[in-house]
Amino acid sequence: MKMSISILMIIMLCFNQACGEKEDNCQKTIAFENTTTKSLYVTSSYEYPDTLSFIGMPNPVLDSSHTKVLAEETNTRVLWGRDCIELAFKDLIPSDTMMVYVFDAKVLEGNTWETVKENYLVLKRYDLSLQDLESMNWTITYP
Repeated sequence: MKMSISILMIIMLCFNQACGEKEDNCQKTIAFENTTTKSLYVTSSYEYPDTLSFIGMPNPVLDSSHTKVLAEETNTRVLWGRDCIELAFKDLIPSDTMMVYVFDAKVLEGNTWETVKENYLVLKRYDLSLQDLESMNWTITYP
């Protein structure tokens, strides 16, 4: 019995050590820096090359606590994940391109989501690879 517990503890220590090393090279947030005097909504899609993929997304206004970036604010809540972003690129983004959509808050709040989608009322779309994000030091600056 003592031998089983000892072996289990050794295995758990090794596993814990491996997980710790993995976390060292793990980015979980992308900062979005809004240098304008307007509030913005920001959302992302992994469906590249379907550049209209935001059409299937819910309205970012519905979850403003995780999608809105106030004027002259840097926000790390709008583009984050529970797992490492590097793993998302490996497992979920076969094209190696993540799209980030930026919307004017007044436009989203003053129009229906259907109108925004039909008229492609996007301020900017970024097409970013993992290398792009690394070279940008995990920060997207708008404009």
